[in-house]
Amino acid sequence: MKDAQARYALVNRTLASRCDFKEKSALLGRTAEDVFPSRFGRIYTEQDKAVINVCNQMIDQLELHLYPGRQPGWCLTCKQLLRDTGSRVVGLAGISRDLKVDESSHPAYSRLAAVVQSIQENYVQPLNLKQLAAMADMSVAQLGTFTRCFI
Repeated sequence: MKDAQARYALVNRTLASRCDFKEKSALLGRTAEDVFPSRFGRIYTEQDKAVINVCNQMIDQLELHLYPGRQPGWCLTCKQLLRDTGSRVVGLAGISRDLKVDESSHPAYSRLAAVVQSIQENYVQPLNLKQLAAMADMSVAQLGTFTRCFI
């Protein structure tokens, strides 16, 4: 769980371990950007702020996450706003469910590989995100999430 500024307010032992902290309390008051490697943390904090500021939820967002040993792996992430009795946003609750498959065996991998191949073959052409997303059978937002994970 995170507060309205996207800082951890309550965490589990798994998250602490994956962020290389011995104690859960070491994450409290920090954002994901503070505790994850930059290629992950920046994206997670942006997601948190978007959910909080747009007053929306995120359901089953496919993304890379850290597995034990800080190895990347696929997961489905959900984030839901938390409100007080006056309907004021006070934070968010989030959960990521590991898919227990390595990167290359995920069904999205081959679709993304085709996008990467297309970019490499047509590198002199301007990128068209809508076309690339359609090629991967994803929304532009989903494709953006994937590409930010690999930058």
